[in-house]
Amino acid sequence: MGIDPGTKTGVSILTVDINNFNVIDIKTYIFNGSIYTTMDIRLQALYKFIQEIFDYYSPVVCGIEAAFINHSFPTAGLYLAQVISCIKLAIYNLNNPLTKIYTYSPKFIKMSSGAGGKANKDDMLKATAGLNIDTSNITEHEIDALHIAMTALKEISLNLHRLFIP
Repeated sequence: MGIDPGTKTGVSILTVDINNFNVIDIKTYIFNGSIYTTMDIRLQALYKFIQEIFDYYSPVVCGIEAAFINHSFPTAGLYLAQVISCIKLAIYNLNNPLTKIYTYSPKFIKMSSGAGGKANKDDMLKATAGLNIDTSNITEHEIDALHIAMTALKEISLNLHRLFIP
């Protein structure tokens, strides 16, 4: 699973053959937090959204993009930190000790996707081409979530033993 946190939170679920780490299926979802009038209501709705997805899919691994500071919007980092905390709290409160959560910087995700550390949204879309998914009806946030999920998958495929460390 990959999560691109923000006002519009993208979520990507990968179904993976654990024998060879091939992706069998990809599902993406978007949470549009901008429809909620206050931050408290938005976070409550996001919490419920994340828990419903986890209840349905029971992912073993979840990659989340880390908070970062955008110098054009310096207070956005505080908002993003609240969103990430809400997502992690929703996951932790499910009490599934098997779920591993990994946090990745935007630059690391871009490099892992093959688009380069300074990739823009178009570069990330191009990097999605090899994943055999129709991107015509998904948002940039879902595409980012897909790359976050693929980053987590790469990490686990290289470090399978990490799944079994509490």
